[in-house]
Amino acid sequence: MDNNSIPPNAHIPPVIGEYGYYNSRFSNEKSDYYCILISGRDSSETHERSVHYSMSENITEFIPFTTNQGKIKSIVHVKYSNFNFLSK
Repeated sequence: MDNNSIPPNAHIPPVIGEYGYYNSRFSNEKSDYYCILISGRDSSETHERSVHYSMSENITEFIPFTTNQGKIKSIVHVKYSNFNFLSK
């Protein structure tokens, strides 16, 4: 996979229940979706992170500039370049 491209099976906007991915090369050109994510095996432990897209696959191998943030529990806030929206 090219480091500057989004995989063809990725979802934008991210889908709740899928794994959220952040690519540091997209930080100024793509929308940021601030999500509450489930970390690890313990579904009670959550954290809030920014993601650019989601996929049903839980990719754990190293992909340059890309971080698997965890499984998306909810989308809290969306930042489209100069616009900000709170989810309902």
